[in-house]
Formats: sequence, C-alpha cells, structure tokens
Amino acid sequence: MHGLFHYIENNLSADLDTGLLASVGYTSHAKLFRDFYNLTGHSVKEYVRKRRLLNALALIRQAQTSRRDDRHYRKERMKP
Repeated sequence: MHGLFHYIENNLSADLDTGLLASVGYTSHAKLFRDFYNLTGHSVKEYVRKRRLLNALALIRQAQTSRRDDRHYRKERMKP
C-alpha cells in the first residue's frame, strides 16, 4: 500500500482511475477499496479529491503570501 500512496501523491494531476490504482497496488478492485478504506477512513476517490483540494489550498496560500511580500517590498522601496 505504501507504493500506492506514493503513486497517488506523485500523480495527483493525472486521471487516477481505480483500475489503474488497483494494478499499481497489485490488488483487485474489491481489496483496494476495502484496504484503502480501512487504512484511511476514506474511499479512494474521496482521498484523491481531498489531497487535490489540500494541494490547491497550499498553492493559493503560497500565492497570497507572495503577493503580500511583493506589496511590502514595493511599499518599502517607495519610502524616501
């Protein structure tokens, strides 16, 4: 299962079909769903969706920080 989580993390922007994920995890669909839920408390699709949302949130926060830093830099540069 560790390899499966690694694959998901490295391919969040790709289409993560459950058939593909089952083959990456060397398991059947049924075992993938059962084991994944037992480990995470989420279905495969729900886990992927939440990870994508968390990545998007991190990017938004990073952009906001960059903009704030940029505004502060320009403001400091304009002082006499």
